[in-house]
Parts: sequence; structure tokens; C-alpha cells
Amino acid sequence: MDTFSKSDPVVVLFVQGSGSSEWKEFGRTEVIDNTLNPDFVRKFVLDYYFEEKQNLRFDVYNVDSKSCSILKQKDFLGQAFVALGEVIGSQRGRLERALTGVPGKRCGTILLLAEELSNCRDIVTMQLCANKLDKKDFFGKSDPFLVFYRSNEDGTFTICHKTEVVKNTLNPVWQPFTIPVRALCNGDYDRYGDRGSRGARAGCEHLFVGLAPRWQAAQNWVLIGFFFPLFCNPNYIKASPLLSRAPTVTQIS
Repeated sequence: MDTFSKSDPVVVLFVQGSGSSEWKEFGRTEVIDNTLNPDFVRKFVLDYYFEEKQNLRFDVYNVDSKSCSILKQKDFLGQAFVALGEVIGSQRGRLERALTGVPGKRCGTILLLAEELSNCRDIVTMQLCANKLDKKDFFGKSDPFLVFYRSNEDGTFTICHKTEVVKNTLNPVWQPFTIPVRALCNGDYDRYGDRGSRGARAGCEHLFVGLAPRWQAAQNWVLIGFFFPLFCNPNYIKASPLLSRAPTVTQIS
């Protein structure tokens, strides 16, 4: 939809109440710049009622301006309809649907993943740093950031967090952040250790000099290493070479 670049997609989730024909907006993902294959961090938490048919609609739009909350029809990229029970009942909780709604055009597909959430109310606060990273920019150092992938029950990985970009350094120190343990391992403190997870990926921008940063686009990332954070289980804390201090776990009442 963009003239001189790729799309900046966002997904809007609509829900339809039982016995109602009205669609209500439930939430939106973040916008990911300049990509045709977005991998969204934002997750939606829905209550599932086995005895009811809960219809969902996923509308995909290209966003011209992040400051504008109104989505325009001209920026519509496609939509998919599905019942929540279909996603939960699909093999490994993964359901792929074709996007439709743009006449005469193939709109691509959307992949939906569902997992039953545990009752874990813990949150984890951590701060990370790195030393002597690889130099990737032509006329500077690197602009590194971290991308976290959580291990799923089926052994696949799903993106769950991104840090900020630290500009022009090979020894970045990222800001402390807090994240629910459910987002990292769904309350299973041994999930990473049992499955030999790759943990988080570390990457940096791969940009031409003079262009504005578009680090959100995965195809612009240059991988500079893996590490094994294993944050959740205290027995594995020392396994992370990037931790600047030990994470703290707090329970929310």
C-alpha cells in the first residue's frame, strides 16, 4: 500500500457477542514498519466459553501515520473470520487462514496461535547489557536491540518482547523492563531448561546511511548472536552472559 516502501501493518481484533450481529473492537496489535511478513508482539487475552460460539474478526490495515487512530478503507489489506473454538481446537493451537476482502487480489494469510494461560501472577524485572558486539554499520558501530522468543508447548518459538534500540555502540546497556512471567513461559519455570530453548535473539539494524531507522522490520535485522537467558528458573540465572543484574520476580496479589 505504500508507494516507495512496503506496508506498515497493524491487526485489529473484533469480537461478536453471543446472539448479536454487532462487531466490537477488542484491541489492536502494534504497528510494524516496512514489512510484508509482520511478527507481532502484542497478544490478546480472551475468556473462552466452551458452550458458546465466539466469533472473531481480524482486520489488517496499513498505517500511514501512527498518530492517527482512524483506519481508512483505502489502507485495508484484508480480513479473516474464525471462531475462538476453532483456534483452540486446531492442531497444536495453530490455525492459518487466508485473508480476504480485497476484490481481485490475493491478500496473504494470517497465522493464529492460542494457548491456555496459567494462573501465575508473577512478574519479572530485568536489565541486560552486552559487551564487544560485532560492528555492522558502515560508518559507525552497531545499533543493537534484543528480541525475545518464548518456547511454546509444541517446541516452536513465538516473539514476546523487544527492547529499545541503543544507538552507535558495541557495549549496549538496555533499560530495565518488567514483563509477566506468563508472557515468558506461561508460568512454567522449567520450560526453557527442559526444552533447551535458544532463549532470546540479539540483533541490530541493517540500514543504509542517511535513512530513518526502521528496526521493526524483521528482514532488516542482522543477527549477532544467541544467548540462553533462562530467566525464570533461579537455578539457571548464571546461564545468561548478557544479564547486568539478576532478575527479580514479584507476585501480584
